[in-house]
Amino acid sequence: MKNLILLAAFILFGISCNTATETKETPEAKITTITYKVEGMTCSGCENSVTSTLAAISGVDSVAASHVDSTVYVSFDANSVADADLIKAIEAKGYAVNGKL
Repeated sequence: MKNLILLAAFILFGISCNTATETKETPEAKITTITYKVEGMTCSGCENSVTSTLAAISGVDSVAASHVDSTVYVSFDANSVADADLIKAIEAKGYAVNGKL
């Protein structure tokens, strides 16, 4: 019985020493900045709606919207989120994206 316990202890020790940690390489962020021409924003509430929607998307770094200039500035990681996804999010709020500046 004593030998069995000793054997089990050695096996557990061997297993615990043999665990290797895997390191996954994360690709470097590819920060991209785009300014969209957005029609339909008429007030600061519209700006806040677009800003909060885009800021909630994973990979978006910063957002600024101006109803006066009809623009939305977005800085994002192109490895995490696509330009088309940002446009869809803006249009889902009821605004028209009329190109990039």
